[in-house]
Amino acid sequence: CNLACVWDRSRWWCGAKAGEGCGYECSPPPRGAPTPLCLCGRPAKFLVGKWWCAEAPGGGCALQLPLSEHATPPARLSQHAIEADAAREIAATLTAAAYGVADWAFVAACGVGLGLFARADIVRGQVVAEYAGPRLPGELAARGAFVLDLPGSGTVIDGAYENSPGDGPFWPGVFANHSARPNAALEYVPAMGGALDAMVLVATEAIEAGSEVRFNYDRNRKEGKRYWGRGAPAETGWREERVRPPAPAPAERLFGKAVEDLP
Repeated sequence: CNLACVWDRSRWWCGAKAGEGCGYECSPPPRGAPTPLCLCGRPAKFLVGKWWCAEAPGGGCALQLPLSEHATPPARLSQHAIEADAAREIAATLTAAAYGVADWAFVAACGVGLGLFARADIVRGQVVAEYAGPRLPGELAARGAFVLDLPGSGTVIDGAYENSPGDGPFWPGVFANHSARPNAALEYVPAMGGALDAMVLVATEAIEAGSEVRFNYDRNRKEGKRYWGRGAPAETGWREERVRPPAPAPAERLFGKAVEDLP
């Protein structure tokens, strides 16, 4: 009604006498929240945690909009930003295609080369990926940074085909990097139901989609067989990095021993 508003009880009210005026009532929006236009073209008013048409109640376009949908104003991206984002997405897709994709993990570039990343949100106790490759008698595995012992079997997994004749497909789990503050652990699954025994990476905490998955290379190793002879590399900011993942698979597996202590 074009009258000056009155500030009372932490809100703005129509300045007309009681029972007269337009009935305007509005709270101040949170600092920095842009004011959207309602469908009838007027600046919306903020009340009870939402944006409303300035004519409500009793008229207007009945706009009702949660604050979260307008918490930050839209910004126009530059052509360079669009091209850089597209390039990163294409590079991540090509890397995942070249080095393999598991049900819940994929391979992508990271600060130390290549790493294993979560395709979707993962819960604690969930199997992320299997550490697999050709199996050889232990005495034939003379070298290799990706050779892993199968407990109690005298057999090793030659994850990167370093001791095996020829090449073959890489399993994504082989690309998991080391961390002294890991979010996953390598666990042994005994043979059962006709399936071979296996080494799997199990989440030890909730892992967000696009986050890198790392485990401690020296955990559970025999005395005198530590992976890092001269000390492990320094920790990086890998926990804060995110990579856009391929679409997740519809099924998931949980590793029984790690699920027992889930809340």
